[in-house]
Amino acid sequence: MKKSIPDQLNNAVLEASGQVYEKLHEAGGSTMTVGLIFEEKLWFSSVGDSFLFLLRNRRLTRMNRSHNIRNRDYLDAILMGTIDAETAERDPERRAITQFLGMEELEEADFLRRPLKLEPGDVLLFCSDGVGEVLDEGELTQCLSHGDPGEMCEAMSREIKAKNLKLQDNYTALVVQCRRE
Repeated sequence: MKKSIPDQLNNAVLEASGQVYEKLHEAGGSTMTVGLIFEEKLWFSSVGDSFLFLLRNRRLTRMNRSHNIRNRDYLDAILMGTIDAETAERDPERRAITQFLGMEELEEADFLRRPLKLEPGDVLLFCSDGVGEVLDEGELTQCLSHGDPGEMCEAMSREIKAKNLKLQDNYTALVVQCRRE
């Protein structure tokens, strides 16, 4: 029986996590966002706090969510009224990741079950938290409006370096620009 693309991505993520666990036994790990483009459609999966953005018609949309304490513990509590948003945002642990490749039992990963139809002009940004947590939507939109993907990555790098943050995390970005051939 042929497996669907989402099932194949799910299996690949679980397999990768298992291999990282075998090597490191939770002494390390990684977050990730992976995408597969086939027949002008995008499927993706993500674990941890890596980001996937879509820039379409100059509008930037985050396509996934971070697996962190804020999203796991606080969002429901805020909606139920048992904690206020300001208190949750002050918690220094709010961004601590709750899922990553290399966990003994990876419990949660985001998977796109129905593909996103890509359009000419779309720009996809796969990036680490060193990009997504540092540059705001306006800065990212501006950077992703520079010519080709190489120029877009250079623009993001310049913006991150210009912030001169003391504790700048590593930053990695992959840009895919959709064009009609």
